[in-house]
Amino acid sequence: MPAPPVVVASIKGGEIPMDEGSLSPPFLTKEVEEFLLDDIGMKNLLESVPLADVKADGFDAVFLPGGHGACFDMPDEPRLIALLEQFAASGKVVSAVCHGPMGLVNVKGPDGKPLVAGKKVTGFSDAEEYAVAKEKVVPFLLEARLRELGGLYESGDKWAPFAVRDGKLVTGPLRWGRK
Repeated sequence: MPAPPVVVASIKGGEIPMDEGSLSPPFLTKEVEEFLLDDIGMKNLLESVPLADVKADGFDAVFLPGGHGACFDMPDEPRLIALLEQFAASGKVVSAVCHGPMGLVNVKGPDGKPLVAGKKVTGFSDAEEYAVAKEKVVPFLLEARLRELGGLYESGDKWAPFAVRDGKLVTGPLRWGRK
């Protein structure tokens, strides 16, 4: 069975900026190197679809990647919030890793409550934020905010692979959670 198509979208569309720090060890893994050499993958990053052109219809899931840029771009982006609410209302998978759950903090579920309220969730932990000395750079600490919203925050060991699923909500603290 062929893999389903993947659409890479960004808030403005076009080239997605890359964190140069992500292109060196320990982040530059074999999988990352393979992706950087993949013509289709790189085309998707250079020519992303504007978020305004993406509708939940026709998709089974949405995935929010992380990185510190997500802390500033995602939480208050109205088009992203609306799209995620469409996915949630349609009973589709909403997933995020690392700082990607920043995009969930203003999303309401079909019941009008925060999407994360009463759900198991994880993301880049406050301990990890302090460990990378970015706790004063980010607009808020993700773990603390998810807890404030009623999320049942879970975490594994710092930097360790870990993921949490609660119904159609799937979250992970780091990209390593995929292992």
